[in-house]
Amino acid sequence: MSVPSAELEVLDHRECTLGELFDGANREHDFGCHAAAAALAHWMSAGDLLIEARRIAEAAGRPWGAWIEEYFHGGYSTAQSFIRMATYRSLLEDRADEVTNIAQALRYLRGLPPSAPRGPRGGYTSADPDGSLAGDACRLASGGVSQRDIAAMLGVSAITVWRWLNPDVARQRRAEERRRRYGRDKARRVIERREARDAAVRKVGGSVAEAYSMIRKTAQVVDRAHGKVTNREVRAALSASLAKLHSAEDEIVRALGIS
Repeated sequence: MSVPSAELEVLDHRECTLGELFDGANREHDFGCHAAAAALAHWMSAGDLLIEARRIAEAAGRPWGAWIEEYFHGGYSTAQSFIRMATYRSLLEDRADEVTNIAQALRYLRGLPPSAPRGPRGGYTSADPDGSLAGDACRLASGGVSQRDIAAMLGVSAITVWRWLNPDVARQRRAEERRRRYGRDKARRVIERREARDAAVRKVGGSVAEAYSMIRKTAQVVDRAHGKVTNREVRAALSASLAKLHSAEDEIVRALGIS
């Protein structure tokens, strides 16, 4: 990129006309944009150099993060950003009018794989079926990059990065959540079925509905007592009574032909 060089012109704005003020503002704006474009070009060139340095460093057997810590002024996170920008140079140059700083560049590249482009621009889901992003996240973490920075670099959520870095704990938590969800769904279905039965019996009305209601209320009282009693024999007796009360409810429902 060719960038015009210019020294900063200091104007006494109190002596300028409105047209001169706008002309000066536009001039400084243009110089700033050119300077930003030049900075991006330099950073992508730095990324090209770092890509080659990483290839040589990894061949030497020493961790890439150690080389960066010792030799690169910008640190690991900045090095990865430069490498990412250099990898996708063509995409960024196509958007030169829109992407004018490093933050915009990294935002535009979110969701793309960390390696060379493969086909048209597209994102990765959090599932990451081929594991390339997960592996890259682990390598970044081993180099000391924070989970938040990794998420920003790879274009995924921070919780996705955490799951990649802690797969065993993540699997255990998912299994526990499935069990809790199953328990909640089962309890909800039981309540819905019971409410539907109660409504159907009330619709029948008369002494049958009254008897059913009394059994239901008695079962609730017995259930509360069962939860408070500590004597094992009494608890066993209450459990047996509760089972009989529920059985009586079911008998009434079956006799009425209610499903």
